[in-house]
Amino acid sequence: MTNNIDQKRLLEIVNTIKDINRTTEEKCDISYKHIQDLDYADRLLADALGFEQPKCEHGYPQIYSDYQVVQKKVDKKSKK
Repeated sequence: MTNNIDQKRLLEIVNTIKDINRTTEEKCDISYKHIQDLDYADRLLADALGFEQPKCEHGYPQIYSDYQVVQKKVDKKSKK
C-alpha cells in the first residue's frame, strides 16, 4: 500500500482531521496550525487513492480543479 513515511504522514492527516472535527463540534474556531498541518494532504491522499486533477493542454495539473478518479487505460492486446 504505502511506505512508512506515507503511513506516518497519513496518520498525521487523519489525526488533524479528527482534531478539526472535535474542535468544530465543540463550537470552537479551528486554528491556523490545523490548516498548516494539512498542507499538501490532498496530494498524498489523491495519490494513495488513485485520484488526479485534470491536466491543461500542456500536460500540467489544473491545481484549482477538483480531483477525479483516474481511468485506467486497458491495453487492447492484453484483453485477449
